[in-house]
Amino acid sequence: MNKKASAVTVIGGADGPTSVLILGEKQKKTFRQKLWQFRYRIRKYFAEKGIKPESHSIDEVITYLVNECGLTEIDRNILENSEEYSDLRAANILRFQPDLLGEFTRIEPPKNKEPEIIQEYMKKVDEQRQLALAVPREVFDIDMHKFIRKYDNENYNMDIIVETRFICIEGNAVGKKPIRDMKKIMKKAYKYYGVTQEDIDNKSERYRELVSNLCM
Repeated sequence: MNKKASAVTVIGGADGPTSVLILGEKQKKTFRQKLWQFRYRIRKYFAEKGIKPESHSIDEVITYLVNECGLTEIDRNILENSEEYSDLRAANILRFQPDLLGEFTRIEPPKNKEPEIIQEYMKKVDEQRQLALAVPREVFDIDMHKFIRKYDNENYNMDIIVETRFICIEGNAVGKKPIRDMKKIMKKAYKYYGVTQEDIDNKSERYRELVSNLCM
């Protein structure tokens, strides 16, 4: 592990309390990092300037991915028995209904970076995840759809995940061309999903996610 790397970062959101724990002192931003941030601010400025109030439902986005983007939806019976489905369901429990986990509702990240404390924290995070996985589907469930694009190269793959109950659109890809395709489709999907004037005025989460994807 690089001792010059940055300090503890806790990544929350849809992926749950995934923790990246790196020892060391924070470094000053490199020129490349500063340049990336500057370019991002420029892209964000023009992205926000071009956003207009026009929106579609998440169900319409599903139809759009098939009819306009040429993706194929995975059979729901196969998908609902996959590890991917279970992991997304657990992540949504942690994000939207953590009270189902009792004393593990919230785990505060440690301020002390001693290895033993970090190890204990990671153990609690894993226990929290296991409890989320064990919550019965009749108590909490999701509506997950997975779309894929096939490539001649067997090492290439790309998929788009849409969850309609808690509204999540995410993409995964392996290979240069699939990554480019995924970024384009994510932008198209989020632009089609769109925002209302209220989203724009309040800078809602839906608006922020649109801006973020337009800046990719």
